[in-house]
Amino acid sequence: MILNEHRKDLLGFTYLSLVGCIALGFLHRTTLGALTGVLFFHRTPGGFAFNDYVAFYTAGKIVLSNMRSAIYDPAVQIDFYNKTIAPWTNGQIVKEIPLGQSVPWFFTLMAPFATMPLAISFAVWNLIGGGLSMLGLWALLKQNGHDARFIRIFLIGMLGCYPVEWLIRDGQNSWLLLAPFCLYLYGWFAKKDFPGGAGLACLIIKPQYLVCMAIPAIACRRWKLLASAVTVATVHMLLAWKVFGTNTLIAYPSMLRSTESSNPAVFPSWMISLRGPMTILLGKEKALVVATAIYAIALLALFAFWWLSAAKASETKTRIAFAITVLACLITSPHTHIYDFVIFAAAAACSLQAVEWFKANELPKWSRTWSHLLILLPFSTFMLYIVTDKIPLGEIVGLWMLITDIWLFVVACRWYATPDAAQTT
Repeated sequence: MILNEHRKDLLGFTYLSLVGCIALGFLHRTTLGALTGVLFFHRTPGGFAFNDYVAFYTAGKIVLSNMRSAIYDPAVQIDFYNKTIAPWTNGQIVKEIPLGQSVPWFFTLMAPFATMPLAISFAVWNLIGGGLSMLGLWALLKQNGHDARFIRIFLIGMLGCYPVEWLIRDGQNSWLLLAPFCLYLYGWFAKKDFPGGAGLACLIIKPQYLVCMAIPAIACRRWKLLASAVTVATVHMLLAWKVFGTNTLIAYPSMLRSTESSNPAVFPSWMISLRGPMTILLGKEKALVVATAIYAIALLALFAFWWLSAAKASETKTRIAFAITVLACLITSPHTHIYDFVIFAAAAACSLQAVEWFKANELPKWSRTWSHLLILLPFSTFMLYIVTDKIPLGEIVGLWMLITDIWLFVVACRWYATPDAAQTT
């Protein structure tokens, strides 16, 4: 259907109003929950349930103590955890908590946040992480040729996506993936190697994404960018070594392997990668092995893709190639939860071509399809929220988002293969 300018403006206003209401609803729900304490601690049939930020905050408390070298000791974690939650649980204690399996250099970042009261710390954490991510997306969209009006619409649309709400509510650390990934892509296309390398290095808080996103730099021989990344990553690890000591760093890989294969708090069946449905079908341990093997194969395939094609492609194709790379990583990573989907926002900002949300019909077929899918993301993920909010079925969340990832991946690959993608923006 061909829309006149008035209908396009009306449709655009309706879209922005609906997504804005969804975004405000998500933010209100999270803010109210934090202020009342319900977000952090609420009763369940088995005792208490807590969001992920409580574990991160507790880790910061351990870093500030003289027990920091034993940060991965379950007894130490539980002791500090119970001290953290004591003001809210009337003396009741928990005997099991989600083991903090994050990398040591991430826990060093939590020390300043652990000096504040929990609710204030949670707010500051999200404001800093979300603020840096918004600035990064703004810069990336502006670099891609979009005006301020479009950028505002994009950011509101992002805030209306359920993975972002989940990220904010849980206080997860995926903000620390999105912001540096924006910096990496900005530095890449601006040919500024140090900021690009610094952004790549900061992905080290979740190494599976760092390895995946280093592939384009290796295949394209961006040696200065890689040297900057190695330098910044080394600073991260040296700081962690200074805080925790050699034994903690050496023991971390085996602890991670044990936790990933056996600890139920990892929730592998909820993952939005292939590991989610494989866990349901094969069990935890076998699914982890198979998922890791698939991830390794995917890395080789991505390297071949960049080496043989993307490294020599036009700027437009390179932007699409980054979207393909991110989606391949999300689909095959051995550990990907719904909040990690927010890193796709950087790839979307990098590759989106529609100058106006509802003038995408003027674009070639697959570019138009890509734009329409991104327009619909806030609504499709809001439907996911409606389905699972009152009956929290993590497996539905994981499968829904995995199908979304796969569909986006197929469209991006098809777009990459078309002649219009060869044009330089």
